[in-house]
Amino acid sequence: MLSILDSRVNKAGRLKALYVRTEKGVLFEVKPHVRIPRTFKRFAGTMCFSHSSEKLVDIQDYVNGINNDMNLVFVVGAMAHGKIDKDYVEDYLSISDYPLSAAYCLSMIMNAVERKWKILLTCTVPIFS
Repeated sequence: MLSILDSRVNKAGRLKALYVRTEKGVLFEVKPHVRIPRTFKRFAGTMCFSHSSEKLVDIQDYVNGINNDMNLVFVVGAMAHGKIDKDYVEDYLSISDYPLSAAYCLSMIMNAVERKWKILLTCTVPIFS
């Protein structure tokens, strides 16, 4: 969630909502302006990803292929075991041949969306030689 909420997509005002579904089936909305605790102790809970989908895609190519008039909704399975119930998704895909951390997977998705919508914010990065 921190990756999404810290993303340039959110800072540019393009993130409309973030939904989380618990293992017990409870669905709740996280508003784009919420402040999530930054430490593990304050936000207990681990999120792991598998690579169980057989449809492997380049996430940038996948996002670029989506019509600009469509609202993008990604359902990301963040559970230690099990998989997403496919009844409520249109496409089931994998973006890596390997299991990824939740933060890295979400970062890849957000980066692809930022590049598609050409959302660039100024960021100073020191370069040492």
